[in-house]
Amino acid sequence: MWHEIALRLLGGRLHLSPLDHPQRVLDIGTGTGIWAIDMADKYPMAEVTGIDLNPIQPKWLPQNCKFEIGDVEGDWTFQPDHFDFVHARNLFIGISDWPRLMKEIYRATAPGGYVELTEQGVSPARLTDWLLTDRYQLPTFNDAVMPDDNPINIYSNLMKQAMAKIGRSVVSSDSTLRLRLEQAGFVDIRVAKVKQPIGKWPKDAELKHIGGVGLLQCETGFASYGMAALTRILAMDAEEAERLCRACFSVAMMRESHLFTYIFTAYGRKPEGPADCDPFLYGK
Repeated sequence: MWHEIALRLLGGRLHLSPLDHPQRVLDIGTGTGIWAIDMADKYPMAEVTGIDLNPIQPKWLPQNCKFEIGDVEGDWTFQPDHFDFVHARNLFIGISDWPRLMKEIYRATAPGGYVELTEQGVSPARLTDWLLTDRYQLPTFNDAVMPDDNPINIYSNLMKQAMAKIGRSVVSSDSTLRLRLEQAGFVDIRVAKVKQPIGKWPKDAELKHIGGVGLLQCETGFASYGMAALTRILAMDAEEAERLCRACFSVAMMRESHLFTYIFTAYGRKPEGPADCDPFLYGK
């Protein structure tokens, strides 16, 4: 469902990186493999590899798509300078050591190749207005602050506390992804920040569809993401945690809530040599 949301918010684009006939593509944390399969269809000249801990991917695949089972936080077996494009989406609370992972990504990326990171923000907020200036452009907003006692605000803050307690960072601004790429040594970094509606409150038909899919996610999403964090990490009573998750979904169901969250995307290029990079970052 989130793949559908991302595609529609980005105008049908599978990536923002300026790719030119990539030959080898890696999708980290591929999940169901839906992004990797679509990439294989879009670039039939490329070999697309998806890697994940869980073997939940389909068997019926394009000939140029394959999946591997593996832990990306371990030592990589991919050859250095191998991939023209490395893609990682929605891994924000699944990775314990981002600098180590980014080091492996940098090593496996070919000189001149691109890396793209996409994450969904943790802190939804409430809107007072949604202004669509152009049907074919991204919308602009007038934002309102969510009250402190709103269940979703409480849930978001507790999730941040839980992740901080186990040393895993959430993404709450576009600077987080930029910094990961910069510290790894990538150059020509670009960052995009898009707002995703949650619920069927937008008047625009396309945005209403996106919000409806987001609402379907929320039906199980609050509990799927939150129960383990709330009970195992923060030691919250299970019944209390369940009540909070149900309250969050009830708020999301209310049209007057006007909920949205952010989608952050950042991409960067691996330098082709010392003369092609930022001298302050090269070699770090």
